[in-house]
Amino acid sequence: MTSRLSPYQAFIALGSSIGSLLEKKLMIEGAIRLLQSVGQVRYTSAFYLNYPVGGVAENRFLNGALVLATALKPHQLLCELLNFEAKLGRVRQVPNEDRLIDLDILFVLHQSKTELKPLQIKTEHLIVPHGKLTERAFMWWPFIEVLAPLSTITPLGHEAQLMLDQLTQEAGAHALADQDCWYQKVVRVSHG
Repeated sequence: MTSRLSPYQAFIALGSSIGSLLEKKLMIEGAIRLLQSVGQVRYTSAFYLNYPVGGVAENRFLNGALVLATALKPHQLLCELLNFEAKLGRVRQVPNEDRLIDLDILFVLHQSKTELKPLQIKTEHLIVPHGKLTERAFMWWPFIEVLAPLSTITPLGHEAQLMLDQLTQEAGAHALADQDCWYQKVVRVSHG
């Protein structure tokens, strides 16, 4: 799918906390290959090694983000992400436990005739923007990293800029440099 035919720009978080650093990297690369079956990966962040935040996970996570140009509506994309997680071996038993792969929709922009507009969704199964986006450095910094090149190519509409300004204020209020959110840039992941 080409980005010209793809009305949605979905910001996807990717993470893995089971296995060695190499195994986590390979798991994320496998997820990126699957994502390419439903859209075009436009930008990929660096990936960061960080300690778990909340929940029962004990292992360090490898986390990053990408922008996926897709024709899938957000709920359809969510179904695909859950299918991809299952294909890669994820079994959901306990919330926030260690996991082979984690794919989350962080933010979605919809292409109008003249600009990108943000979507706001709040249903039982999907919240966009992601409810924890501004609270977790391992989500926020990769999100900003992949947003930057996209916004220089396609103008963000007034509505999108207002929402991003609000999210940035919230992120600043959550003290993202706190030791609980410590992270380290460790690796680039291939998507080509």
